[in-house]
Amino acid sequence: MSESESTDTPPQEKTGILTRLVKLLLVAVLVAPAAAIQAYLLTPETVEEIDEIEARVTYVAGKQQQHEDEVEVDLGHFDVSIVRPEINKVLRVRFQLAALVPDRFVGRYEDFMKEQHHRFRDRIIMELQRTETILLTDPRLVELRSNLILVLNEMATTPTFRNVIFSNYSVRQQ
Repeated sequence: MSESESTDTPPQEKTGILTRLVKLLLVAVLVAPAAAIQAYLLTPETVEEIDEIEARVTYVAGKQQQHEDEVEVDLGHFDVSIVRPEINKVLRVRFQLAALVPDRFVGRYEDFMKEQHHRFRDRIIMELQRTETILLTDPRLVELRSNLILVLNEMATTPTFRNVIFSNYSVRQQ
């Protein structure tokens, strides 16, 4: 046996070492920078945005967590006159409006109402004026309820409001 044959490693060992080197190189080149970029991009603001997007998708998909506590919040009293040319009458719609908000969103609701109170009332009144008479007199107010939830969540920019509740609802002709 020659000296060069005794110091060479067998071909299987060379392949194993080469495979390990390639894996190590891949980790160094691909995985480590990706992890660093991800850590850089996932600031607290982006994590909050991701949570918000997940909440929207969950809400839209109708898969709200059933165990989540909801709080009833007051949205105010409404007394609105609506002109209806199709019946040559003026309708007077009165009600107290409340909403169900997940417990974790109560702070967002309070901020929303401080900043948007007047705009919010205007949007609700506009929605009432656009709603057809037959829908305003529906005993369950299904379509009006869903339209108001959409308006509220659009204004809040998050799915903060889960449901609306009408109290002392009345529609009268004047």
